[in-house]
Amino acid sequence: MCAYGAMRPKDAAKQGTITLLTATRDASRSQAAVLAEQLRAAAASGPQQDLDDDVPGDPACWLHRVCPACGTIAAADPPTTCPHCHAAIPGE
Repeated sequence: MCAYGAMRPKDAAKQGTITLLTATRDASRSQAAVLAEQLRAAAASGPQQDLDDDVPGDPACWLHRVCPACGTIAAADPPTTCPHCHAAIPGE
């Protein structure tokens, strides 16, 4: 575990550069890219924007819609193929 491993990302970013990892092939669509964007926005806007606020987001139950090949979230439920790369999305 790194020195910042137990810290919240926002707090770790205040200490210096942090590295975000993802296993998604399309890194621009990954959760790491979303988190990096939020951290940059928080740094640019100053202390008034707090990422610790409980802000609703996408439900975890959409996990079955995530393409295992590219990470795209399918709009159809239940999905059978990825709308981006056309890979098969296995059922539950």
